[in-house]
Amino acid sequence: MEELQLTLTPSRVDQRNQGIMLANWRVGQMINALVSERMPNGGLLLSVGSQSFITSRDIPVQPGSRIQLEVQQIEPRLVLRIITAPSSVGAYQAPNIFVNGTPSGTAQSQANSFDNLFKSLAINFKASSLGAPEIKALLANNFLTPGSINTNSLQAAMLLSGIFTEALWLSARPSLGAQSTKTILMVLRQRIASALESSGLSSDERSALKRLINSIDSSITSITHQQIASLPQENGRSKWLATLPLQLGEQICEIDVEIERRPREESDDTAEWKFKFSLSLDTLGPVTVLVEMQKGRIRVDFKVSSLVHGSLNDSLPILRNRLIASGLELDQLSSSISKSNSDEENEARRAGLNISI
Repeated sequence: MEELQLTLTPSRVDQRNQGIMLANWRVGQMINALVSERMPNGGLLLSVGSQSFITSRDIPVQPGSRIQLEVQQIEPRLVLRIITAPSSVGAYQAPNIFVNGTPSGTAQSQANSFDNLFKSLAINFKASSLGAPEIKALLANNFLTPGSINTNSLQAAMLLSGIFTEALWLSARPSLGAQSTKTILMVLRQRIASALESSGLSSDERSALKRLINSIDSSITSITHQQIASLPQENGRSKWLATLPLQLGEQICEIDVEIERRPREESDDTAEWKFKFSLSLDTLGPVTVLVEMQKGRIRVDFKVSSLVHGSLNDSLPILRNRLIASGLELDQLSSSISKSNSDEENEARRAGLNISI
């Protein structure tokens, strides 16, 4: 099969074991990796010894499979490539899964896990102990809604997104810990596990419950990896990754958020705060917005598809006036066309597939 290059970037704070492992690796060395599980965004969790790597795009192998990797480069970035994989992927064309060097952790083109979960909960199981309406109401309380998005609602959505769950419990804020999305999902998982122990389930009901519990496990795993990526970094920077659901009528749109704070001692040309969010809408397609702040002044850049770029550009003067009228000091307001899938694949053939440690 065509070889696939994987680029790995570290994202954990505690890298002592990782450092020992990498110190023993050599260029050309062959490494066996276990495909542990499939992530909600289609990527895979690979295990190499005691370390885990998340591919940011799909590799068509099943959990439990083993693949062989070759160390291509260690410094300045760790680069591996797939040498052998199960025969089921022999006809797969590797370029289809390349990405353009975006670090894993910001979920791109992510499957709408909450939308799928809500549809699954709508199924009328005979095992009524799930309390689906109650769970849906609790989760919906953490969703953003159009017309009520402001500083307070965004702060609450981030706090209850799941990435601060354990911190809320440990800081003696049990009421907020109980409202956290991760806690609610864990409660639902426990109810499903109890329901599966019932002997009165039909085979269809049992299969539906197993699919539901797998979906919940994927959501919890996704939150857990966001928590790992949001740990304080050794260079003094702080970063938080989260997924904020937005309720749009009967549909749930997921907003992937990345917030970064850089220490003040860095160059004056470096933004002190970065806020990036990505979502996909039926009318606009994929949209990514980057907001940077330096010394109280902000820069805003939109990335949209070529189909809506013209109309967005026409609206920027209105947006600029509204931002200034709101009291913001604006340095830049711009837009650009996001790359097509083919452009991303061509660039990614050179850059490789990012995964995080």
